[in-house]
Amino acid sequence: MFITLIFSTVTQIFMRSVLNSSPPWTEELARYAFMYVNVIGAAVCVRKKSHARVTAVLELLGPRASHLLNIFADLVILFVSYVMIRYGFQCVLQVMAQRSPAMRICMSYVYFCIPLSGVCIALEGLTSLCRNLGIWKEKEENPQ
Repeated sequence: MFITLIFSTVTQIFMRSVLNSSPPWTEELARYAFMYVNVIGAAVCVRKKSHARVTAVLELLGPRASHLLNIFADLVILFVSYVMIRYGFQCVLQVMAQRSPAMRICMSYVYFCIPLSGVCIALEGLTSLCRNLGIWKEKEENPQ
């Protein structure tokens, strides 16, 4: 998707500045590729725990409270992914009859990035939650 985004953007710039003619499909393709890159990037951020958070608060709290806060964050991530999946599919179904203006593709393909991202984020959130609960269990069994 990122390569598609770069290709369509470079094509748009070339066509506009060199040939004085810009096809509308390049701008539309870049926009849709940008959407997919962003929502899939959100799942990667959940996996690498690089999403926005205030680490100063975690450092002020003790390790136990910090760990509980991480579990709470995982639960919030799962709730948000549920909302993305549920309402994203509703959105996909509502726009099935619509076509994009320039490329004439079904808009369901465009909006499918929302529930797809929700599923990816949910899988990463579940993995993180299981990992955090496993660490919590280890700490309870073996206090140091």
